[in-house]
Amino acid sequence: MALEPAASSRRQTGMRASVVLLALAVAGCASGSYASRQAPPPAPRDSPALISVQVKVPSRTLAAGSSMPAQIVVDNRTGHAIHVPGCGSLFQLALDSSSYHPEPLWPFCLQAFTIAVGESSYPVTLIASYYSCGGVASTGIPACLPDGQPPPLPAGGYRAVLFQSPHIVSAPAPIPVRVTPRSLHPALLEPKGELIGASTWPIGRGKAAIVAYIA
Repeated sequence: MALEPAASSRRQTGMRASVVLLALAVAGCASGSYASRQAPPPAPRDSPALISVQVKVPSRTLAAGSSMPAQIVVDNRTGHAIHVPGCGSLFQLALDSSSYHPEPLWPFCLQAFTIAVGESSYPVTLIASYYSCGGVASTGIPACLPDGQPPPLPAGGYRAVLFQSPHIVSAPAPIPVRVTPRSLHPALLEPKGELIGASTWPIGRGKAAIVAYIA
C-alpha cells in the first residue's frame, strides 16, 4: 500500500534528523580525543588550606653565572594522594627582578605525577643566568656566549620565584636573592705552561711587566 504524502514526509524528516545526530556524535568523539592529546586535564582542586608549599634555598647570595640546588617541599594534608599530569617536573625556580621577568618553559609531553600524603620534596636548580639568548638588543634577549650558553645575569637584587605546571598550590612569597659580580676562579689566575720571556718598562715612578707563557 502506498504511503500518504504526509507520512512519507515525516519519515524522511526523521531519517534526516537521525543522520544529523549521528554526524554530531561522531564529530564530538573525534574532537574530544584530539583535545585530550593537546591539553592535559587540569589538576584536581583541593582546599588551599590543605596543600601548602615551601621553597628552601641554601643561600641568599649567588654569583652571576653560577647555580645552586634548592628544594620545593609540598605538604599534602588532604588525606589522599593527588594525581596530576605534567612533563619532566612539576616545579621550576627562577630569578626575577623589576627589569627581568623570565618565563620558564616545559617540554611537551604527558606524564602522570603523584603527590603523596604528607611532605614531598622536589629538587630544582636556581641559576643566575638568563633563560634564553640569541636575540638582539631591541628584543630584550641577550646574545649568547661564544660557547652558545646564555650570559650571566647582571649583579643586583632579585627574587626567587616559584613556577609550576600545572597549577597545584598557591605559590609562596618570593625569596630575596642577591646576585654578586662574577669573579675569576683563582685557578684561572695562576700561570700555566713554560715561561718564554718577560719585559719591563717604566711608567711614571714605577715599572710594569709583561710576562709571556706557552700553554
